[in-house]
Amino acid sequence: MSRLNLRSLPRFAQAPTAMLGTLEAAMDVQALRPGQALVRHGQPVDQEHGLFVVLSGQLQVCLPRGPGQPARCLRELRAGELVGVAGLVSPHGRHEADVLALTAAEVAHLPRGAFLALYQGRDDISYAFLRVVGAQLASDLARVDGALRGAVASGEAAPLHELL
Repeated sequence: MSRLNLRSLPRFAQAPTAMLGTLEAAMDVQALRPGQALVRHGQPVDQEHGLFVVLSGQLQVCLPRGPGQPARCLRELRAGELVGVAGLVSPHGRHEADVLALTAAEVAHLPRGAFLALYQGRDDISYAFLRVVGAQLASDLARVDGALRGAVASGEAAPLHELL
């Protein structure tokens, strides 16, 4: 497994050194095989399933459908992208989708308890991490906006949940 170096990822390139050092010290690196699930829809965001940063490889985010129906795959994740943000801040604390490795991949994992401990009373780190999460959310919003505009322009307007 590779040594954890968040600064090498574009999303973390401008992050303060104090935040990166704190995060890296609290995270462990996990290897995934192609097809292996990182998290499953509905799993609690707990010690085992907290926040993940994709370090290498490709992962796929899919929503399960009813019995006998194929999952709806929404997007692919690459190095630097985050998994589990919504679950960390949600009062229900559950993952919203399945995340599966498309290729061999490595992720850095920060358990929920460690996340909460790191950011309580550390305004500097909390703010820096909020900027990293905000950048990903802005990217996600731009992707959804593009999908909506494309569906409207093509006359294939589908229910919103099918475009996400």
